[in-house]
Amino acid sequence: MKLTKTKAIVLGCLLVLPISKAFAVPVVYSGYDAGSGSLAASPNATAAAASFDAAVTGSSIIDFESTIPSDVTITGGTTTNNAGCSAALCGYNTTVGGSYFSRVYGGTSTFDFSTPIDSFGAYFTGWQISTQTLLLTYSDASTVLLNMPTASSTGGTVFFGFTDAGASITSVTYNAVNDIVMVDDVRYRTSGDIPEPATLALMGLGLAGIGFSRRKKVS
Repeated sequence: MKLTKTKAIVLGCLLVLPISKAFAVPVVYSGYDAGSGSLAASPNATAAAASFDAAVTGSSIIDFESTIPSDVTITGGTTTNNAGCSAALCGYNTTVGGSYFSRVYGGTSTFDFSTPIDSFGAYFTGWQISTQTLLLTYSDASTVLLNMPTASSTGGTVFFGFTDAGASITSVTYNAVNDIVMVDDVRYRTSGDIPEPATLALMGLGLAGIGFSRRKKVS
């Protein structure tokens, strides 16, 4: 069948249609230090945070020391500077020079983003229960559930984050599951306009089709 210029352009457009995020596979960054009540005693958590920060450039931070950004709405959790018990068991501030954090008491805390994101991470301190999760909701209403690290009865410190480059995530829900946990130094990155690698590959095929059509016309 002869591939006309019009058909090639239509084919190229079809090939670059967005890929559904129902099949998203986020890259996870995770580190846990059992019994830790400070970042100085949390080499695994701080290393995971450093790896996340190196991979995710241009992120914004919510440190609970100032007003929450206007493009973020947080439901659940209470901003406070009083954990109520020891740092290892109930959590602590992780912001240098700060004192506030979000206290999540055995329930959920949801971060809704008016501008979708593709990356999210935070410190979770006072970590004692092993069944805690992050639920990611994408703009197409698909979801991904991430299981967080196994915990210890002595409490401790976790950094947990993920990136899904090019994704469009509208909310992240943390489930504390019968634990008292402090959340602090939340990082997130707004989704960019750069197509994902798979989309770029398909776009290349579409452009190749257009080039083939032009060569046929010349010949």
